[in-house]
Amino acid sequence: MFGIGECHGRIERSLDFGSLYVTMTRRAAKSYVPPHSHSIASYLTLIEGRHHWTDSQGHIRWSAPGTWYFRLPDSIHEHERCPTDILALGIQVDLPALGLSAVPRNGSELRGEDADRITRTLLAELADPDSISELKVRAAFLELHAMMLRQGRATERPNSIVDRAQEWIDGRFLEPINLSAAARGIGVHPSHLARGFRSQLGVSVGDYIRDRRLEWARTRLADPTLKIAQIAIEAGFADQSHLTRLFTARYGRTPGAMRRDA
Repeated sequence: MFGIGECHGRIERSLDFGSLYVTMTRRAAKSYVPPHSHSIASYLTLIEGRHHWTDSQGHIRWSAPGTWYFRLPDSIHEHERCPTDILALGIQVDLPALGLSAVPRNGSELRGEDADRITRTLLAELADPDSISELKVRAAFLELHAMMLRQGRATERPNSIVDRAQEWIDGRFLEPINLSAAARGIGVHPSHLARGFRSQLGVSVGDYIRDRRLEWARTRLADPTLKIAQIAIEAGFADQSHLTRLFTARYGRTPGAMRRDA
């Protein structure tokens, strides 16, 4: 179990107010953090770069720049080898110590103008702290926490086109599908869907399809009776070398090496 500054890279700036700890961390491209959890609740947002992580179900998730994410204590996850250097902003908070009994849903997200404003406030206090910084940081955190809670309790709205597209793709990703097919499947224009994916997830539809195929291929490696070439074809890749190239870029090891190390 880790504190937020112990696994998210090199700490560049931090503010420690006891039950409320804020850090700016930088992690180098291709670095990897093995499965872990945090000792207390945490909020995270990506400032620069591209980053993805794997949840406890083995699903790859991309962190969209500008989006705040909430994780409960003991929520196991791992940080995959990032394709770029990344700069992240994190808050680790002991909610009971602050008298906060209400907790957002694990994985809750906040994006948009409010999220951006909270990020700017925290970055400003990290850059030039003074005797008022604790009040400013606490106020920004409480606003973030309240928005996450309210979001979770809001009346459920119809799924967004991105939610619908993800559900459609998740049921068909082993088929020869692409952006146009997904757009037809949920009845929207391809350019509208492409913009939605970029805005909400920070990746393209093609990236998402490829990630789902890589996840599936990774699980199939556990069966020693299956040849890697067979897995590659069934996962929708052109051949074993195509799978190996993308798999190595994602996981830092070839499929064969991952199977041997399992």
